[in-house]
Parts: sequence; structure tokens; C-alpha cells
Amino acid sequence: MNVLLVEDDERIIEFVRRGLQAEGCLVDVARHGLDGIRRACAGTHVIILDLLLPDIDGREGCRRLRDAGMTTPILMLTALDTLEDKVQGLRIRRRRLPSQAVRLRRAAGAGPGARAAQRPLSA
Repeated sequence: MNVLLVEDDERIIEFVRRGLQAEGCLVDVARHGLDGIRRACAGTHVIILDLLLPDIDGREGCRRLRDAGMTTPILMLTALDTLEDKVQGLRIRRRRLPSQAVRLRRAAGAGPGARAAQRPLSA
């Protein structure tokens, strides 16, 4: 499975990349939203998109991809976790807007939901 990770935090990039590669995924990294849009248009199976990017907001990047007709699944990552943040994410047609901190703890096997994070990724 090809995964495009659009993230600017090097620690998160390395953590997510290691986990996905351990599951057999090929991970392409874009550190800016506009670069992520360009790479997404070249084709990928899944996009993991941070909301707080240096050049454009991840929500805007998602809107641009959807407006261009891209139907690739997008998982949005964010440290933002207010109700309004989640509502805004849903408004741009995403199923959920998980908090990065919660997802990273789960992926590391700590805290509630850790068991679910240990399930293998499906292609």
C-alpha cells in the first residue's frame, strides 16, 4: 500500500513512517501542503494529512483535493481537539478528525484504545 504522509514535524514523520513501513507500506513524505497536493495527484492509496502545515492549512489542502475530484481516503491528523475543530473536519466530508496525541499514544500501545491500534493494516 502506498501512503502519502503530509506532515512537517520530523518526530511525527519518523514515528508514523516506522510504523507504516513495519506493516509493509511504502511511505512518501511531503513536508508542505502544496507539495502534498502535487504528490497526491500523482497517485497514492491513502493520504495522512496534518492540519497545521507551514504553507496552507490541511483543511484547505483537503478541499482542493476533493474539489479536483480526488476520492483517495484522507486521514487528518491534528493536535487540535475542540468540538469546533472536529465539526470543521466533518464539514469537508471527512469521517473523523482524530487528535494526533491520542492516535500516537494508541499506536505506541499506551492508554485507552491501544489494542485497536495493534490490529494489522489492511491493503
